[in-house]
Amino acid sequence: MGGRAVVVKERFPKGYRHPDIDQRLRTTRMSQEARMLLKARQIGLCVPAVYHTDLTRCKLYMEFVAGLTVKAYIKLCAAGSASDGGPEARVGDVAMAIGRAIARLHANHIVHGDLTTSNMVLRDGDPDQLVLIDFGLSMPSALVKDKAVDLYVCEKAFLSTHTGSETLFTTVLDAYAQAGPGGKEVVATWNECELADGRSLLSVRPCTNAAVGGRSPTCRMWPRDRADMLHPALHGGRSFAIDALTGTAEAAAR
Repeated sequence: MGGRAVVVKERFPKGYRHPDIDQRLRTTRMSQEARMLLKARQIGLCVPAVYHTDLTRCKLYMEFVAGLTVKAYIKLCAAGSASDGGPEARVGDVAMAIGRAIARLHANHIVHGDLTTSNMVLRDGDPDQLVLIDFGLSMPSALVKDKAVDLYVCEKAFLSTHTGSETLFTTVLDAYAQAGPGGKEVVATWNECELADGRSLLSVRPCTNAAVGGRSPTCRMWPRDRADMLHPALHGGRSFAIDALTGTAEAAAR
């Protein structure tokens, strides 16, 4: 497109769905992703530019962002040693930038849905140029609970990917709470989740299905309407059992 580097994201047909329903779902989800990207750009966030949407073929043409993912950046820094002015000393600045970016999203009622460090890019490797990408699970929402779940997903992505990143995520939270209106309320709701070992937003129900090993009624279930707010590995509208002891999720038949 005019000599610009482009990423083409295509939503492929699902053979198990009726063709008309499949087309409608793919078109709706792609349109929503494009709208959320455009809105994020309008409020001053660095996100990929949308060049074109092909509703018939369910293709989204976006700017290619050259750079280093935050995931790769943190791992590179962890492999080195901190020094004044060196790249390792900038990890805290990147964490603050992440918190402020999420706060701006939420202040404008945009929930990203997949805030992992793989979906955050430092343009040209510059710690001062944070770009949020992959809005495929994003949605408009003014609910504090939805924003708290967004933070919860971000936290778990940090902790599962980057060993010993608790302090780093605390920096993200601090920047988030200070940056946007309502940030402290969202963090308080997230904190309630944490105090309950991440299960205060879950509904409680007996769980004796063989799919979860016949465990006791201390398992929790993500409601169907919240399953789409989990990490993509748990995405798909299914119910998941949360082991009360380990906190792991497993698909459960209903």
